[in-house]
Amino acid sequence: MVEVTEELITRLVKEVLESLNNEISQKKNIIALFTGGKVACEKSLAELKKIDKEFSVDWQLKFSQSAKSVLDYEYIASELRVDNFLEDNSFDCLEDADLIIVPVLTRNTAAKISAHFADTTLIDLIFHALMAGIPVVAAQNAADLSSDVWAELGMDKIPPALLEENQKQLKKIKSYGIQLIDAESISQEVKKILRQEKLISAEKSSENKVESKDRNDTNNSNSIYLNSKVLTYRDINPLAEDIEIVYVKEDAIITPYARDVAKNKGMIICSQPK
Repeated sequence: MVEVTEELITRLVKEVLESLNNEISQKKNIIALFTGGKVACEKSLAELKKIDKEFSVDWQLKFSQSAKSVLDYEYIASELRVDNFLEDNSFDCLEDADLIIVPVLTRNTAAKISAHFADTTLIDLIFHALMAGIPVVAAQNAADLSSDVWAELGMDKIPPALLEENQKQLKKIKSYGIQLIDAESISQEVKKILRQEKLISAEKSSENKVESKDRNDTNNSNSIYLNSKVLTYRDINPLAEDIEIVYVKEDAIITPYARDVAKNKGMIICSQPK
């Protein structure tokens, strides 16, 4: 068992932060996919502008046909200083993409994603990104029937069966690795992903301690061992859905976003003593 000292913790955190800061200093390639909804769109745009101000971002935008009909897409593009839009049936943009943001996830798009119905380039881009390990963040305000926004619009008598099905769809989307958040939290979530902030301390505190399991448990066919010093979402996202337990080194550092992705996929991260 490795003795965790203050010196070791300081050194590990310093090394990881230096690595992350070097990565952040480079220009970030972010794709924003706009679907045909206006709910919380202004909030989402404000969040995108926060991201643009804080990071050096090379934006790539794509608007669905319905989005072009309900949104002022030229205004949105000008606010983010973008001149050209992504073309249909082109996936080259994913080659150097760091992140995909869906500023407004509509109920229709959510239903299609949950059913794996990729009938548009926009939805297919999302699936390609997930399969390539590229993080996807989506504002759920327009897709979540439990949101107060629907009552404010006069739709406060949603049948329980309809609400239940809607929540199942959102849960399934999360299990794919998509981070569903409220529009006003977009910049915070993106910051967490790009900066990998608040790295988990190597100290065995009750808040950050990874559950310890016996080494023999790795014989379980529904478990996997990842030999990484720093566990990120890129390690967790590609894992098969039937994986229940992810074993890591006892002294491994796990980023917050890696924990979020594992939780959404129904996985438990466990330390494995040496």
